[in-house]
Amino acid sequence: MEAQHKNFWIKLVCKHGWTRKSRGKGIRKTFFDRSTECKANIKAAVTGNDKESVNKFMVQVTGFDVAHNHNVSESTYNNHASNRRVEDPDVLAFVDELQAAGSKPKLIVQYRPKKKTGKHVTLRDKRNMVTKLKEKRKGGATTEERLETVLQELCETRGNRATVFVDDNKTAKTITMQTRQMRRWFKVFSEILLVDATHNTNESRYKLFWFMVNDVYGHCQYVHHSLMENESNECLSDAIRSFKFNNPSWEKIKVIVIDKDLGELELLEKEFERCEGHSYIRTEMAKSEYGGPTSFDKDEVEDAVDMMRLVLTAVEYTKYLKYLYFLLDDVHLKDSDAIPEPGHPFLKYFMRNWDSMKERWALYARSDVPHLGNHTNNRLESSWGHLKEVLKPEMALDECVNSLMFLQTVAEMDYAKKITEVGQMRYDGADEQLKKLVREVSPHAHRMVEQQYRVAVDRKTHYEQEQINSQLYLLRGTDESSSAFHVNTARYRCSCVFMKTTLLPCRHVRYWRLMNDKSAVPIHYIEPRWKLSSKLNQAPFEEDVPDEIFACTTFQMRESAMTGRRHEVLNGSTKYKHALERGRSIADIMSRNETFVFGEMMNALEKFEEIVKDGAVHLSDVKATGSTRYRSWRRWSFCRII
Repeated sequence: MEAQHKNFWIKLVCKHGWTRKSRGKGIRKTFFDRSTECKANIKAAVTGNDKESVNKFMVQVTGFDVAHNHNVSESTYNNHASNRRVEDPDVLAFVDELQAAGSKPKLIVQYRPKKKTGKHVTLRDKRNMVTKLKEKRKGGATTEERLETVLQELCETRGNRATVFVDDNKTAKTITMQTRQMRRWFKVFSEILLVDATHNTNESRYKLFWFMVNDVYGHCQYVHHSLMENESNECLSDAIRSFKFNNPSWEKIKVIVIDKDLGELELLEKEFERCEGHSYIRTEMAKSEYGGPTSFDKDEVEDAVDMMRLVLTAVEYTKYLKYLYFLLDDVHLKDSDAIPEPGHPFLKYFMRNWDSMKERWALYARSDVPHLGNHTNNRLESSWGHLKEVLKPEMALDECVNSLMFLQTVAEMDYAKKITEVGQMRYDGADEQLKKLVREVSPHAHRMVEQQYRVAVDRKTHYEQEQINSQLYLLRGTDESSSAFHVNTARYRCSCVFMKTTLLPCRHVRYWRLMNDKSAVPIHYIEPRWKLSSKLNQAPFEEDVPDEIFACTTFQMRESAMTGRRHEVLNGSTKYKHALERGRSIADIMSRNETFVFGEMMNALEKFEEIVKDGAVHLSDVKATGSTRYRSWRRWSFCRII
């Protein structure tokens, strides 16, 4: 036998058929195990060739077992770690050059060389970011022509949608974009819609506005992007119209979460009449107008506000509000005392802008709203990390759209990788019920359910049961004499705050099932949004796209609501132009004065700069002269719980 056939017998096993040796030190209590103990294998051996042939030896399969105990598909194969790894020397050399130049990871991915690597992680569409300089990428085309090309390429992928709203001068007022995966996300995670906006993402000063949802992992996913020329009701109405047109399931939205920077709350309430508002609030304590952070104990005030947010009754809310008066105004209020007028500047701000709409943020007033645990705005601001590190103010509008959709593609690939990855989390101390649950739901849902499960199986937990009818029971805890919960055994729903706000089985449902000799976790009755096996949670396939989606291969042009009153609203470019003209005039006047007067003017200008940075000008500080040409915009002010 020849030397190359030294290993004359081989057995190929599935990559999920063994467990790799752990390199950890046992500090982590949970970890992801890719091993499913799959028995699939192929055995082959080198044997002699009896037939007359040039080859004296041949490879013959001697045994096989091709039955896998896990999902086997093209998507799973493409997202496997070994197939996502980039090994092309040219690509690696280019990445090394970018790293040496100080580029950040996202920019390295963004400006990867435009060549086919065959890796799913690098290419999804044919819209790779090229390595040429900005001028070479643009060529001789105008921004409008390049933007048209970008939107056309976006819509060439089946299921993607883009719409441009124009006024009667054919000027783009609102540009909306949505991929097929974004619509799938919204269809399955439509209970809560998060709304946010940002600026300084392009040289045309279009404001970036988006809708987001919470996915099965508890993370935010963008489901609609809009670029608006200004912050008017008309442009926002264009974005909402496009969103509702492309997403018929918008009527299922129960909660809309907004950030304080979004001022058009009334329009959202009008467009989504069936939804509940849920406002986020930002920290205002450090501002000089409230005395600054040294005028009171910021940590104690934040703790008091946080306790007000989490209370379950109005009485408890009032108790902590009086505690806030003690911290800021040094006033001792008894339970029977009425709430007096505030004295501290921050307390005045709190009572005016926060207490007056406590039904939008206090938990006791939101106990029946499925907010899915959204109590901070971290998810709005941290989604995709620091977005403005990629989207720069000097970017052309087409480049902004291209980069935005590139980031969207990367996010969708990351989600596809996670949802198709074979294996499951392992938890120390998990019993059979929890092990069964972890195969069905995400780690985020598992953590929330586990807390309720531990309480239900605790020997100290006891509820008195009263049967109302054949499918309705009343559970009352011995240590919760004032609290009673209705459990519907038809679909295992409960009236408690946990189930209403998270849409997950609570401890009361588990307790009833345990007392009636059933498994503690009603797997088949868990909401589809939390199930990893849900079809809409899986990576999309071309055959899943309806025929009517195939027909949409170009972006739409629609008439903007701004048409009839476009001159009454200042867009970003016009604001910059007017401010620049005024600044040049001020600089010219200041430079003509003597040094002492110039110094005084600079001090006044620095104070005005601080006012501009705060984003608020008090009418008592500024005496208005002349007439106002433009419409003033009412904005909502909130503060945030850390």
